[in-house]
Amino acid sequence: MFGFHACYVPMEYLGTPEEQGKTVEHRIAVPIAGTTVAIWNFSESDLVKVLFEFARRFLKDSLQRGDSFSEFTVKAPMISTGSNPGKCPFDPSRIPIPEGFVEEIEILKRMGFGAELIKK
Repeated sequence: MFGFHACYVPMEYLGTPEEQGKTVEHRIAVPIAGTTVAIWNFSESDLVKVLFEFARRFLKDSLQRGDSFSEFTVKAPMISTGSNPGKCPFDPSRIPIPEGFVEEIEILKRMGFGAELIKK
């Protein structure tokens, strides 16, 4: 299992006095089966990049779905030959190194209202 530290902050708080307080931090734990590691046969640096891509997509998809996490460590789904048969779905040469990586994502938010009669 490999872990990646990630943080995110809503765009409206970037550069504001509230940015630090609105920043959420997590560790994304990415479990991978030993057989998958052996079959893919990546160097350590390429394996880290591939696991980072799984972690990045997991976090991005979760945030876009509106998921929230109550724990600091969030476990991504297990990577195995069952979930990813055959060769690795990602080319490590096209994956950035995790350290210092920043990505802006769009998250759709729903705003709802209720109505009530207010008597004066």
